[in-house]
Amino acid sequence: MYNSQDVSTVTVEEAIAKGRKLLVWTPLAIMFGAILCTGIGIATIPNDSIWILICGFSGFFLIITLPFIFYFRVLAGWRIWAFGNVRNVHELKHMSQICRLTPKDDSFWWRFEKKTLEQKQKLEEIQDKFNLPDIFEDDLNIPFETVYNYAKVNNYVYFIMTPVYFIGAAVLLLLHQTLIGLLLLASGLVFGYTTYKRLRIKGPVLILSNDGITTNTNGFHPWRDISNEKIFYVSAGKASYYGLSYDANGEHVKLSLKELTGMRSYKVDHVLRTYRGRYESTIGNKHSFQ
Repeated sequence: MYNSQDVSTVTVEEAIAKGRKLLVWTPLAIMFGAILCTGIGIATIPNDSIWILICGFSGFFLIITLPFIFYFRVLAGWRIWAFGNVRNVHELKHMSQICRLTPKDDSFWWRFEKKTLEQKQKLEEIQDKFNLPDIFEDDLNIPFETVYNYAKVNNYVYFIMTPVYFIGAAVLLLLHQTLIGLLLLASGLVFGYTTYKRLRIKGPVLILSNDGITTNTNGFHPWRDISNEKIFYVSAGKASYYGLSYDANGEHVKLSLKELTGMRSYKVDHVLRTYRGRYESTIGNKHSFQ
């Protein structure tokens, strides 16, 4: 059983890093391996052979299923290792979900997780740890403040690419593809304007510090006025992004973290929790990180 005397033998960041290697990069490697094998198989078959079609369909099936099977077979093992060795399980759970290492609590995908009877018992025991609030563990590697700016190089590249939209739109309009051409033109205008606005911003977009949170649009808010701060993820296809939200003085602040330098969602979440914990420690509060 797990009890209140348990201490971390693995940090949240270490658990997330191992989870990314096991649950993200390994399935991707399996998928690309299956793509490569399928391509080689098709290339070695005579062009007029029915086996090309069979190999193509079989390869597609393996490309889809092999990463899926691997992920759900190793997920339980990672969960047992990570949640069994990390003290702050609430933080780990939150970070594993925003990094999309694990599905949301009510997700349909949990039905596919493969667990042995022993693994089921261990996971049930680990649930006892969630009855305890997380404790603050200061990270001395995090400075007094952390500054985030827009990645200028990325945005310069995007801005240079904007004329491609206009050229493509002009070609489509000349070919009398009016609707698609106008849609591409509108997309190019929005893309170019958004990139141009980012390039014009001078100074930091976001500052997290021991004192509070500063954004380029909402200014500075001290920790005493901030509540419900969190990192969130919006799934919208190619437009998906991570963001920061919090409440301050009756105002709900939301900021996209897309295209910020050094932006890794789990790292920003850790930095955010560290600064909150430092503030609560200075005023003598035992903040519950859940």
